[in-house]
Amino acid sequence: MYAYFAPGGGLWPRYYLEQVLGMPLLRVELPRRLSPGQCRKIERRLRRFRVHQTLNHPQTWRGPALPAQNATRELWLEVAPELALRALMARNIDPRYASVELVAEHWSASAEQILLSLIPRVRRIVLSVPVPEGLLWHLQREAGFSPGVGQGDVALCLSPAVRKNAIPLWPPRPAVPGFSLSTARPTGAEDCPVEPLLAALRQSGRLGREDIILCADGAHLT
Repeated sequence: MYAYFAPGGGLWPRYYLEQVLGMPLLRVELPRRLSPGQCRKIERRLRRFRVHQTLNHPQTWRGPALPAQNATRELWLEVAPELALRALMARNIDPRYASVELVAEHWSASAEQILLSLIPRVRRIVLSVPVPEGLLWHLQREAGFSPGVGQGDVALCLSPAVRKNAIPLWPPRPAVPGFSLSTARPTGAEDCPVEPLLAALRQSGRLGREDIILCADGAHLT
């Protein structure tokens, strides 16, 4: 089960079992001041509910270690091609004449999906990642693809890298300036962390890729 923490305002923690698209979710409302004893009781209650991951952590915590926060990186990797295009357009660069750099330490299924999606949509792709020779040969033969050189107008960074127009997709919870993820589906309480909740729903199969909306400047982008 997943859990998340929200301000409660009372003297004691309160617990509420919620469901979002059929997924059980534990809401923990915290008092204004948490004592070490209350922290210990909360941690025991989480174990009793078999909470394996949390959507967020309290800002102040003086107790045993809490279950780890779930990652949102896979969500961002799924929207990475669209994110690159939106980032180009935000800079008034036509993707048809643009260069995108793909940066990673290792080749992966995510990197391959991003590359295949971008090939027909941008002019040039710079590959700062070790790509299997067989794949490059296949893409050159079937799609006439040849990697570019230099740095791109934007860089999708799946590993840490210093680039002028880097889009950081390597942290477990990427924070992409100017962009966020949302959905049109019901997602429960307003103070529930949106992107971690989307990641949990996506991982459990309750949301599809088509349900994830890439947003910029507060507006939904389709």
